[in-house]
Amino acid sequence: MKGIKEIIFSIIFFISLHAISQEAIFENFTENNGPPSTQVYDIYQDVNGYMWFATDRGIARYDGYSFESFGIKDGTTGNTVFKFYPQKNGEVWCSTFNNRLFYFNTCDYKFKPYKNNDSLVKYAVDAVINDLYISPNHTLYLSYIVPFGMLKVEQSGKVSIDEEGIYAGSVTIEQTIDGHEYTYYEDQRILPRTHKGYILTNHPITGSAYKAFQMGGLSVISDMKQVFIKRGNTLIRSIDNGFSPINIGKYDDDHFWISYRHGGVSIVDLKGNFVKNFLNGESVTFLTLDHEGGIWVSTLSSGVFYSKHPQ
Repeated sequence: MKGIKEIIFSIIFFISLHAISQEAIFENFTENNGPPSTQVYDIYQDVNGYMWFATDRGIARYDGYSFESFGIKDGTTGNTVFKFYPQKNGEVWCSTFNNRLFYFNTCDYKFKPYKNNDSLVKYAVDAVINDLYISPNHTLYLSYIVPFGMLKVEQSGKVSIDEEGIYAGSVTIEQTIDGHEYTYYEDQRILPRTHKGYILTNHPITGSAYKAFQMGGLSVISDMKQVFIKRGNTLIRSIDNGFSPINIGKYDDDHFWISYRHGGVSIVDLKGNFVKNFLNGESVTFLTLDHEGGIWVSTLSSGVFYSKHPQ
């Protein structure tokens, strides 16, 4: 009997050890050892390898050894920074709570304000920017998380916006002529007032906010209540696990991630099947893989988590 017990114990130990080895081990960076705040909204790795973090107390840069923080005194246009928008010319644009944009270049890392900020905030004082696109002729296109429409700011500062009756519209994912994917909420009762590009899909939303992107010939759309996978206008799968989605994004060619309020972040395949869940209980805002394959996850109250080997 003793031999049988030892065999059973060995099997249980092996299974337990194998299960533990499959869990990603995260290092946690907070305001004590990392970014200037535990409230982090976005993460970006630039071409030089620096990791950037957008927080409610400015932005931070990590070189693999230490963090350096930047704020208004350094040239940013607001202390609460929501998102990074990298451009092909090396510029990285940043959206703020006060809707005054700023940008920096990975050549010199000097922070510069957008020259038409005064025109911008006049038309979108209380709206939070969802997506940003700069066309080859330097026209700025902005969409907003709430169904606000699309704002266009020409290089001269002239502003035009499509917002009348916007709640009758739908989410549009557009592939622009220079390969940039741009999403916005468009009024379908009028002719589309889009810049040059190709409209890929439309989807009505029921919530007060949305996120959307395309991968593998599919559109993934969140209205902050559910996440939908669509092929064209055909619904493939709706995903609702009881938590409120905060954000969605691409993980690799075959998977995407969904972050939740108090529900961590899930890795999902293109059929809508859950593959893995990280950081249960956390309110996750963003997930990205760095150049070495490590995983970075930002949260609303616990700073940033990093795993070097996310199996």
